[in-house]
Amino acid sequence: MEKKFNITGACNPKYHYMIDMKKRLNVIKQYVDDGKYFAINCGRQYGKTTTLNMLSEYLKTDYNIISLDFQKDMSELEFESQNAFSLALVDAIFKVMKKLKIYSDFTDEISDIESNIYKTISCSLMQFPGCQHQASGK
Repeated sequence: MEKKFNITGACNPKYHYMIDMKKRLNVIKQYVDDGKYFAINCGRQYGKTTTLNMLSEYLKTDYNIISLDFQKDMSELEFESQNAFSLALVDAIFKVMKKLKIYSDFTDEISDIESNIYKTISCSLMQFPGCQHQASGK
């Protein structure tokens, strides 16, 4: 298949012309290795999704990758309050972990962590004004 210039959606180096990402991926991996935060922020069609897809592939031998798409994995209702969002986020993360079987070595610990996180999130959100009536554990 002949390579093409892609102007919509994520790129794949097998099918699309694109720059060599190794330098960028190495820099981002160093942030991850050092436990630092990073953000990928730019306009439409600048390669954010492509970079994250390639980064996931690049890191998968050293890290368990949990990928969430808030538009697909969470409903609009879950964005209506901090409590609903926090609980839905934790739930989405654990669903992905279970699906990928990256919890299998410590299943009991995951259950403890999961229930404690729900309790912690619920308790901490109860301290925010206006959230008292919304706070609840799973």
